Amino acid sequence: MKVYAGIVAGGNGSRMGADIPKQYIPLAGTPILLHTVRAFEKIADTVYVACHENFVEYTKELVGEYATVIPGGKTRMESVKNILGCISPEDDDIILTHDGVRPFVSERIIRENIKEAKKHLACGTFIPAVDTICLSEDGAVLSAVPDRAAMYNVQTPQTFNINLLKELLLSCKDAEKFTDLCGLAVYMGKKVHMVPGEDINIKITTPADIKLAEAILKGDEGACV
Repeated sequence: MKVYAGIVAGGNGSRMGADIPKQYIPLAGTPILLHTVRAFEKIADTVYVACHENFVEYTKELVGEYATVIPGGKTRMESVKNILGCISPEDDDIILTHDGVRPFVSERIIRENIKEAKKHLACGTFIPAVDTICLSEDGAVLSAVPDRAAMYNVQTPQTFNINLLKELLLSCKDAEKFTDLCGLAVYMGKKVHMVPGEDINIKITTPADIKLAEAILKGDEGACV
């Protein structure tokens, strides 16, 4: 069995308001994406990074020592498809898919994803919701307030048997409407097993997240509380 990592890093970082996409912003002098890739390169047999086509060469300079860099697609699903197109898997090979701007993923999370995907073919990383989650159909009036005890926040990695993931992406005509692979898998009737995530496994999206990430790197244990 081989373990692949597919890191999706094709976003333009519009919510960050920076001159460069957020995955290239430095944390402690090292680009966020490089922090992320290093978390996987000692565990996965091969790491792929799918980035914006305009940043392929730049990304190769940053992470080419640790990963194979390929052009991503216009959507997350297209980028994952591009990564899968580079792989000719054996029946039991698996792939960890991960956000390029989630640099604090722990070895424990990665290894537990591998373990669960080997047993169950599909798994993801989740943490219990702390805030009450509400539902609104029109953005103006509440439609429902689900029981918080049953709500979880989605993190990555999301990890799959590669042949299963290829099948899901090929057979679902509406795959592009999904923002994550676990949602697609559930929609297609597959059981997705849950790996406990960690508060520190944040996705860096806004300037406030950069400040939080810097606090984490400095060892501020209360940063995510």
